[in-house]
Amino acid sequence: MAALGKEKVIGINMPSKFNSKITKNLASKLAENLKIDYKIIPIQDGVDLTIKQLKENDFEISEINEENIQSRDRGSRILAGVAAAVGGVIINNSNKTEIALGYTTLYGDMNGAICPLADLYKGEVYRLAKYINKINQKEVIPKEIFKIVPSAELSDKQDVTKGKGDPIFYPYHDKLIRAFVEFRKDPKEILEWYDNKKIEEEMKLERGLIKNYFKSRFEFKKDLEEKWKLYKLSYFKRIQSPPIIAVSRRAFGFDLRESQNGAYLIDRDSDLL
Repeated sequence: MAALGKEKVIGINMPSKFNSKITKNLASKLAENLKIDYKIIPIQDGVDLTIKQLKENDFEISEINEENIQSRDRGSRILAGVAAAVGGVIINNSNKTEIALGYTTLYGDMNGAICPLADLYKGEVYRLAKYINKINQKEVIPKEIFKIVPSAELSDKQDVTKGKGDPIFYPYHDKLIRAFVEFRKDPKEILEWYDNKKIEEEMKLERGLIKNYFKSRFEFKKDLEEKWKLYKLSYFKRIQSPPIIAVSRRAFGFDLRESQNGAYLIDRDSDLL
């Protein structure tokens, strides 16, 4: 907004039945603080119609399908329509952690002309927001936003009023993705850190974080394998994503060159198989 000018920015809130009053009110408060044009365009009727039409034609719709339909209704129907109507473009809001793990929907929240936050991990986005408040010496970004759990609010399983959110533990997974991307570490090396009780030191994690989040080595290894596979397999999404602003030592699409192959572990005889 500061770069473009508030008169050139339109904020669109596109709530579904899963969006809480908390997040809707915070979106409104943020727009008010920024003094930008703000519209509320609910999506539930459009989502219900799409699901109804698909089911009438004998397509089975899973829970994840319903979640993605919400995202695509926002990105490809409303935002694309608004951008065309005003002669503007969509600004993509994805961050580096989400993009790395493929926690984003093609033709939905991956739409956009540019993705300014794509080289910032989730925790860095929060720190940037707090910095914006600091340099402006006022609450530009409502402080309540920092207190609620990060959530896409696409199902009851992501109800922020019950403390439920994204299936990503950002304090750890931010650092895990950073190890994969910027320091070129593979699962075998990271598992060795875990076994040698060096992982918190090597990844600059808070003391006790790993033990509190993972109850066993099995849980840790399972999560490590899952996130590695998601990271590798999500390249097909990254090559279709908007251009980013590179600010890190290794950014997607720049000095990190990837290939659209399967997700293989480095040592096929390792304990990770």
